[in-house]
Parts: sequence; structure tokens; C-alpha cells
Amino acid sequence: AVAAVQTDVDANELASDNAETALSGRIDALEADPTTATAVAAVQIDVDANELASDNAETALSGRIDALEADPTTATVVAAVQTDVDANELASDNAEAALSGRITTLEADPTTATVVAAVQADVDANELASDNAETALSGRIDALEADPTTATAVAAVQSDVNQNESDADAAILVNTNSIVANDYFDQTGAKLAAGAGETWSELETATGTFTSSASAGTLTIAAGAITDGSGAISFDDENLTTSGTLEAGASTLSSTLDVTGATEFDSSLGVDGNLRVGASGASKFSVDAASGAITTSGDLVMTNGTIVAGALQVSGSTTLNTADVSTMSVSTTLTVPTPSFGAAAANKSYVDSHAATLPQAYSYTSNESYSGLGAVLDANGVTITVFGANLAAGTYKLHLDGAEVAVTVSSVSATSVAFILTDEDIAGLTARTGLLAAQLSIDGIATGLNIFVNL
Repeated sequence: AVAAVQTDVDANELASDNAETALSGRIDALEADPTTATAVAAVQIDVDANELASDNAETALSGRIDALEADPTTATVVAAVQTDVDANELASDNAEAALSGRITTLEADPTTATVVAAVQADVDANELASDNAETALSGRIDALEADPTTATAVAAVQSDVNQNESDADAAILVNTNSIVANDYFDQTGAKLAAGAGETWSELETATGTFTSSASAGTLTIAAGAITDGSGAISFDDENLTTSGTLEAGASTLSSTLDVTGATEFDSSLGVDGNLRVGASGASKFSVDAASGAITTSGDLVMTNGTIVAGALQVSGSTTLNTADVSTMSVSTTLTVPTPSFGAAAANKSYVDSHAATLPQAYSYTSNESYSGLGAVLDANGVTITVFGANLAAGTYKLHLDGAEVAVTVSSVSATSVAFILTDEDIAGLTARTGLLAAQLSIDGIATGLNIFVNL
């Protein structure tokens, strides 16, 4: 019986194909008719508009479907449905296999073949009746197409359709314009956008976040960064406040910069106007832009480096470790430390105190004979006694012709010192003979006393 039904279905399909072919020929004739072409074009425009509306609806629906697909709840439900579909598919396959076996059995049965033949004859008769009916119907359609009254009725229906579409579009526009973007959306991962020519007057989120970035025109706000495609961001005349650290590259300020906390400049600082440093408007340190003069009411401390200036004027106390100046003017007191080397400066009290205690040699005598002005020397030596003030044990030397010799002190007091001098001591200073004058020094300081000897 199933095979017979299948055969009948196949025959109906063939009859339908033939009818479609005939109808296609008639449609070709209608398409060649200018009146039909105009009507078809209008209908095509309507179809295109409906297609566009359908596409837009599909896009919106696709976005909602994407949001649903990203929702874990939806994924769970879809998985359950898929499992059910798989089970149904398996059951259907099993049923089809069983039914196929039964159909095979029926096809081999002679009784089934007889019934099928009878059904086929009935189908053929129905097909013939259908063809006759289609022919009659075609004639009636031809008559209607040739009737001007039919064309008028079709045009009226098309006009009504167009008007209904226009009314629907107007209603949709009114409804769209009346929508206020103040709803709450639960579309995690979805994109919220305004249509062409439309704007959002305000976008507010309570505890929500933008997972990537938010943009307005060329401005982009992302995690840890605010950038603009134009290369510049203006805050107009607004005040910027931060409790953190402000880091910037090369910066140009066209007005006043006020800093209440500590400020660090790792590179150079260029100021076109005056520079002032001080709390609450007070000037503790300032640089005059016109003259370059530096004024400070506190201590100016340089731990390393050198101060180079044309003129340095100090109204208070100043401590200098090392100063290299061409002219120094001190109105009150210049305090210098105790000198520790020969080129070090010394104050008056130091000079006076040390001048009073410096060793001084006034004259000398010899315990041997004299020849003219000089004491006569021999290999045994003579004792030279020097008289003066502030004499004490130290290093006593004689200097002659660029050479020097240390003498051995035999006795010393505050007013006299005695030492042994031999002809070999003087011969070690010079190759000259006769009357010679050797200068005496004490602890490296010349006394101005010459010791005359004969060699």
C-alpha cells in the first residue's frame, strides 16, 4: 500500500511539473506585457523593501541570538534539546528501518501489485480530469487578463497595498521616535548601538563595566589610558586634581603652574617668566626672568658641584668649603678654618698668635777662632751657639748653593741653641772655599740669619 501511495505521489509530482511548465509559459507572456511589467516592477520594489526589512530584522535577531549563545543558561538548555533531538533521530532511523522491511515484504506480494494497479488507474483518471480543469481555468484566466475591468481592479488592490505599507512605515517611525533610551539591559557581551542619524544623550551604568574600551568620535577610553586620534586632548578651563603622581614628557604651560607638594624634574626645566618657590604665596626662593638674579630667604646648600656666578651677593652668613674668586668684599667678618697646608688662608688672630711663637734667630758665636767675619772650621768641628727667641728642639739646617745639611743640636733652650759644625758639613754643600755664608732654617722656616765660616 505504501508503494502504491508513493507511485501516486510521483505521478502527482509529474502532473504538477507539467502544470508549472504551462503556467511558466503564461507568465512569460504576462512579463512581455508592458502593463504587467509595470505592475511586476512595483511588486518587486515592494518585495525588495520587505526583504531589506527582513534582513534588518534578521541582523537584530542574530545579535540577540549571539547574546543568548553567550549566556551559560542558554547553552545548558540547547545542550538538553540537542540530546533530545539526537534521541529522536535515532528512534526515527530505527522506525524507518523497520518500515522499509515491511514495505519490501508488501512489494513482493501479488495482491499488493493488483491493488497498486487499480490505484494507478484511478490516479490516471484524476490526472486527466485535472488537466481538463486546468485547461478550462486557463481559458477563464485569459478572458480575465483581456478584460479592462480586471486590470482596473488589480491596480486598485496594488494602490491599497501601497497605502497600507506607507501607513505602516509612518507608524513604525512614530513608535521608534517615541522610544526613550532609559531602559536597563541585561545583555552581557552584547553591543548597544544607536541607529544612523541617532545619538544617545546619556549612557549610565551603575556597577557595569566596558570589557574593552569606550569611544566617542576620535576619543577612546580604555583600561589605564585616554587617547585621541587627533593627537590632542583638551580639558578646556577645567581644573585637574590628582592625589597620585603626575608623570609627563615634554610639557608646555602657557599660564601659571601651582604645586602644593614636592615636585621632581628629571630633565631640564624651562620657565619663560619668573620662578617662585614658597608656601602659601610666600617667596622663599625666586629667579627673576629679566635679570637672572636669584633670591633666597633660607640657606642655599650645595653638597656637590660648583656655583659659577658673575656676582654673588649674600646678606647673611655663608659657609664655603672652597672659593675661587677674583675679588671678595666682606662688610663684617670673614671666618676661615685653621690652615692645614701651605696655600690655605688664615685669619688675623691665627697669624698674630703664630707670629708671636715662631722661632727667631738674632746672632751666633763660635767657640773657636775667627778669620775675618767667618769662624774657622776644622775636622774636629766647632760649636756654634745661636741666640734668639722661641727656640726649641726641632730640625735645624744650613742652606748654601742650593744644597742643605742638617746639623746635630747639642743643647737647646728658649733663647739659645748649640750645634756642632765641621768642615765636612760645609764641603757637602758647595765646592767653593774661603769665606762662605750659610743660611739657617728651623723646621723648614728661614730665620734670615747667615752663619759665616771659613773653609
